[in-house]
Amino acid sequence: MLKQSTNKWMRLSHLALIPMLAVFVFACRSSNNNAPAQDAVVPAPEAATPQTNTEAIIPETTQESIPYEVVEKKPTFNGGSVSEFAQWTNSQLKYPDSAIEDAVQGRILISFTVSADGYITDAKVLRGVSPELDAEALRVVSSCTEKWEPGMQDGKPVPVSITFPIIFQLR
Repeated sequence: MLKQSTNKWMRLSHLALIPMLAVFVFACRSSNNNAPAQDAVVPAPEAATPQTNTEAIIPETTQESIPYEVVEKKPTFNGGSVSEFAQWTNSQLKYPDSAIEDAVQGRILISFTVSADGYITDAKVLRGVSPELDAEALRVVSSCTEKWEPGMQDGKPVPVSITFPIIFQLR
């Protein structure tokens, strides 16, 4: 009752959108067509922009040196799993005196790569606790000169990235 009725011409104005949408769809369809229109100018092949080969820009050595995170066969230390490396690491760790005095303890995450030839490279601290404990954990992992059996992918040895926790705990 209180609502005003819409003018009939206003209702019909919405129908005017239908031809405009049809023209728009036709224009989009013809612009995606692979065949050029009759009035279009096609550049000569000499004027075409040369294509660049992205594989020529990236050296192959960089592609091979990127470490894997998931492989068919994981690297092994002394013929065992990563737990063998954990035992070796625990035997090499020395709790820093300053950390004992300050009662600093916690879990450090170390990331390193077992290269295709079986040695540890690129060791770094991902998450540390204190500078003293971080340095000790990094020292121990970096000092590992024992050769690992490298990870295998498609029957070939490949570099593998490993994230390894080291826990310092006072007793």
